[in-house]
Amino acid sequence: MPSSGHTQTAHHTAEQRKSAEYIADLLLGLRSTAKRNELTFLVHLLEMAFFEAYTIARQVEPDMSLIETFRQLNDIS
Repeated sequence: MPSSGHTQTAHHTAEQRKSAEYIADLLLGLRSTAKRNELTFLVHLLEMAFFEAYTIARQVEPDMSLIETFRQLNDIS
């Protein structure tokens, strides 16, 4: 696990990626609950955690422009 807090996609095992994918799924559910209850700051924190887990699970570098797209898609529901 990187000590800097920055996602380093090349150093994650298959088990870590599988765990990160599971965590990302859980975080989406928690985010929906927080959003429905207008817990704005908590929504923000859960989104940050989701994107970190997602980048580990998918072995991609974070694309911060996706955050706005993600928020817009969830505002529709």
